[in-house]
Amino acid sequence: MQSQPIDFRHTVVAKHPERLSQIRYLLADSGLGLDNDITLFVEAWSGAQLVGCAGLAANVIKCVAVNEQLRGENLSARLLAEVENAALERGHFHLFLCTRPCNKERFGRSGFWPIAQSGNNAVLMENTPQGIARYCRSLRAKRRCGEKTGAIVMNANPFTLGHRHLVEQAAAQCDALHLFVVREDASFFPFSARLEMVRAGVAHLPNVVVHEGSQYIISRATFPAYFLKETGKVQQAWSEIDVLIFRDYIAPALGITHRFIGSSPGSTTRRCTTCWPRTSTWWRCRASRPPATPFRPRKCAVYSRHSSFPGSGRLSRTPPSRTSKHIIVRVRKSHNYQEFIMNIVREALAGTQESSDLMVKIAPAHGELEIVIHSEVIKQFGEQIRQVVNDTLRAMNVHQGLIIIEDKGALDCVIRARLQSALLRAADEQAINWGALK
Repeated sequence: MQSQPIDFRHTVVAKHPERLSQIRYLLADSGLGLDNDITLFVEAWSGAQLVGCAGLAANVIKCVAVNEQLRGENLSARLLAEVENAALERGHFHLFLCTRPCNKERFGRSGFWPIAQSGNNAVLMENTPQGIARYCRSLRAKRRCGEKTGAIVMNANPFTLGHRHLVEQAAAQCDALHLFVVREDASFFPFSARLEMVRAGVAHLPNVVVHEGSQYIISRATFPAYFLKETGKVQQAWSEIDVLIFRDYIAPALGITHRFIGSSPGSTTRRCTTCWPRTSTWWRCRASRPPATPFRPRKCAVYSRHSSFPGSGRLSRTPPSRTSKHIIVRVRKSHNYQEFIMNIVREALAGTQESSDLMVKIAPAHGELEIVIHSEVIKQFGEQIRQVVNDTLRAMNVHQGLIIIEDKGALDCVIRARLQSALLRAADEQAINWGALK
């Protein structure tokens, strides 16, 4: 490619979603996907051609790609500098990025230091050599004396009697128990509400220390996955990096000897622990499950009519009374969840078969939800398309029906709009949650 001046442009995704099309193709050429939580892209243009991009999701840098013909010309370093300046303007000074291990040296030359690595799948890096060391120093101030010190990491979305049972069983076995609440607001209940529920729920246990989660307590919901095409590898990479950070940094800082885990039908905890034997050889602390005991949940009025609740799993994990007030308030704010389960009562269509559009077909299917996706770009963007479809169905509380999608390369906003239109045409008008539309 003939050398031309590089022009850097900033794209706010919410204002210009149409610009994502070219970014998608550039990422696909590098074997990368597009994470849907990116709010800003820095683009590098050479004349009329997009030759590089770097995304920003809060303080996490993602989706860094450079045209193959310009690799080796220091463009990735210039992109990183541009996106770091954009982050600084938004008040983000402490930055993270997750990438393939083969890129570790390249990003290291741009001022990023590795924290933990999952085999050949992923390495987590930050833009300071002292970041995690500083965090560990702050943890040491909360260290408790004792021969057996435990830890639990939970999302508590919401905090239930099952969560309280786990904490009580672990606290009874330990001199001190450190309880970390995952910080990211990627759940139905915001972090502030979850933290308040947890503190109230364990206030009767004097040996429990509740910690506000940090970005070193990694949420699966926000783990960067754009460079890992297989879902299984994403799960493995997140699990291993989470375990390694805990083992090498957090556990020594607090003197933790045991990490307690809970599991339930369908939970990610069961799946993530399958990778632990791979790392357990090096564990200084032990992963433990409290002994199972019979547990009969009490009914809660909010849960009584539904098999599940957004983001909180099955009905059997009933909330203690102090949690119920948060649930009631949160449900009211979401326009009363019980009123807005969308029922598919008729067949409907939306969209066209034109290029960059899609056709959505919907039909009733009582008792199950079946999703069929056909796309010309399924190999490159299949996971992203499924994510948009699943997020839209979840937002509109669709639990049954047949959804068939014929995609011709549509953008996320088009997929969402066409699917919403078809659902509105197919639904019982009395069960439409207008507040879920966006």
